[in-house]
Amino acid sequence: MIADDVYSDPDSDIAVLRIRSDRQFDIATLGDSDELEIGDWVLAIGSPFKLEATVCAGIISAKNRGLEKIRRGRLFQTDAAINPGNSGGPLVDLDGNVIAISTAIATRNGGYQGIGFAIPVNQARWIARELAQYERVRRAAMGVRLAELNPKLANKLNLPSYLGVLVYQVIKDSAADVAGLESLDVILEFAGQRVRKMSALQQAVEQQPVGSTQDIKILRRGKEITKHIVLAPLEDPTAVPNQDDADEDDTSAETQQP
Repeated sequence: MIADDVYSDPDSDIAVLRIRSDRQFDIATLGDSDELEIGDWVLAIGSPFKLEATVCAGIISAKNRGLEKIRRGRLFQTDAAINPGNSGGPLVDLDGNVIAISTAIATRNGGYQGIGFAIPVNQARWIARELAQYERVRRAAMGVRLAELNPKLANKLNLPSYLGVLVYQVIKDSAADVAGLESLDVILEFAGQRVRKMSALQQAVEQQPVGSTQDIKILRRGKEITKHIVLAPLEDPTAVPNQDDADEDDTSAETQQP
């Protein structure tokens, strides 16, 4: 078989390619990784150490894990055995739906020690679609630096822990600056999605189209405010799309709740 049109995204450890063959392929059914809960059973399928068609069982041990080598996106942690040969293979639920892609392990001896990581299929599907259509992943950004409202910081600001995500710096002339965000705003919701962790907010923002206008609910000095932000590209969060292509009124409007 010949593969061409190969495109990759090193930040997420995902690649796509086109295979040219006269052979008819069976197509895997993709599940909904957002529906998975900690404790759900999963199966890692592949050929570890060239042992063909091996199935390893485990559970989802944790969600929203991060790895230094995978800069964008969050991972499932699983205790299903991942070794050379099934890394990169499917992680499926008990109905046979692909819910993640096995990608890495945590180890002190170079071998499997019960902690593996997999890329949620919803995340991988979005990245693959971007690569297939645009040959790169277009990520959106607001132009803010964030901090997590952990107990120590929340106590200092007299706020509940993990109420939202704290804005501690707004980049001048960025999408967030144009929308009117300020330092010490607490982001509660983005595009209708409740956010409490930086990773969740990052993922919610970057998967929206660049140039789209999104609602963002913040807490400022005890008042909830909804603003409208036109998203910029991650490469330059000050490159806010021309307002002739967006609704200028939406960008500056806001509503307040007591």
